[in-house]
Amino acid sequence: MARHSGSTEWKNIVCCQTLPVVLFLAIVKNYCCGEIIGAFVLPHGGISLDPTYFNTSNETAKQEAWAIHNAALGVGDSITALNPDLILLSTPHGIADLRQFIFYLNPTGYGVADTDNCQCPTCCYNISIGMDSATASILIRELQVKSTEVSGLTAYGPPGGASEDFPLK
Repeated sequence: MARHSGSTEWKNIVCCQTLPVVLFLAIVKNYCCGEIIGAFVLPHGGISLDPTYFNTSNETAKQEAWAIHNAALGVGDSITALNPDLILLSTPHGIADLRQFIFYLNPTGYGVADTDNCQCPTCCYNISIGMDSATASILIRELQVKSTEVSGLTAYGPPGGASEDFPLK
């Protein structure tokens, strides 16, 4: 998600991912005159998405799953309060390149997730998001000029003009 005013200067950037991409964001800030206003690392796994269906008799594990879930909701509230112009999100479930950080260039994305102990359709969570392919293209161009290993990827059409959602997992 990004609000773009037509220039390559962003006032607020939020990052949700792992340390290597936090370092990458520092590079983005340097090249694009933005300011990193937050960075969050979220746990991986459907148990934290919805502990309701966590199939365990271990009460401590259930309490910990709910604590992680509630903390993730708190991260969402924090991001909302920060009101970022740009969010860079890195996920272990995306399409990956071993050498380059990839930006998705479709205007929209769609995906489905389920919890670890309950499959779709009962425990299905759908996401449909808008993606700022114009801003991503600018970031790619600016970072490649600085020899940063980044690239863009589109599905089902040209960058910014694909007629279908980019598949998210």
